[in-house]
Amino acid sequence: MPEGLHAALAHASERDGTSLNAFITATLAAAVGWEDGAGPPKRRRAPQPASTEERRRSPLVDRLLVANLAVVAVVGVLAIVLLVHSLR
Repeated sequence: MPEGLHAALAHASERDGTSLNAFITATLAAAVGWEDGAGPPKRRRAPQPASTEERRRSPLVDRLLVANLAVVAVVGVLAIVLLVHSLR
């Protein structure tokens, strides 16, 4: 399991007041609609969106997004140049 996912799940289980194992089990069971027959299914509140601080991207991701945008722009310009050249 990726460390970031583990940390997010651990944080969510702490907010929920349950152990990490119980939180993951209940979340997975709710996702597939599984009931164990021990009683009515427990309604869980929807997970709260991560705070702005938790959603911050790493500088590497920002650089990769900018590089991707630059590559897409260059390919777009090249496609236009080739299209104009082929129409002549």
